[in-house]
Amino acid sequence: MSKIEASYTKTIGPDGIKFKILSASSPDAGFSLARLLLCAVPAYVFAAIVAGLFGQVVFSVIGLFGASLATLAGFVVMASAAVAFFYGWYKCYRWFNRWYLRKQTEGRHAYDAELLVNAAGLTVLGTKQFLRSEDIHRLVIKNAFDDSVEMPLSGYVAVGSPMAVGAAAAANAMTNTVAILANNKRRAMARISYFVAIEAGGVSHKIAGGLTDVCANGVMTDIGRALRNEIA
Repeated sequence: MSKIEASYTKTIGPDGIKFKILSASSPDAGFSLARLLLCAVPAYVFAAIVAGLFGQVVFSVIGLFGASLATLAGFVVMASAAVAFFYGWYKCYRWFNRWYLRKQTEGRHAYDAELLVNAAGLTVLGTKQFLRSEDIHRLVIKNAFDDSVEMPLSGYVAVGSPMAVGAAAAANAMTNTVAILANNKRRAMARISYFVAIEAGGVSHKIAGGLTDVCANGVMTDIGRALRNEIA
């Protein structure tokens, strides 16, 4: 999955302005060594199960012809285990990548959208939802991480023997390292987690998400102009 930046285009037609909005892809899109190594564990388990089941069949058949083919049988079982391992590794990595990025997409409210906007209101072309201009209170920009908080860093100071102090300092450094990595990940995700919502009839409707701050502001501004019939 290649990384793309958030963007939008607008086309002026007889019915109004059509917006095509593309959300930014996750910073984790693309190859991940960490996810690849993680998937090696279930692949190993899968290979062990395949080797065990296949081995029982092979050696039971070999037993009918004597022990002379036992070496060949062992090689066949090992080869089947290797094939099962790499096949399972590949399939697990693909499945896990799709699941992991889909969960991130849901959390960022990221999705591509097409809108038709004119003085009468706004239509979400994918769902045919129509919001009338007279029902719209305002357009707002929010971030999917607005309600989340960063992990605090620990300033714990230990006292006691040099060994106890050293152990506590090492544990504190590891905790802070995890917190720093988590906070950096949160900030990177937040930069592409802006979404535009329309408040109409007392209800907030998300109409575009997974955007940068600049792209979200552009979408909101141009939709507001289209609703006021300010063709630009």
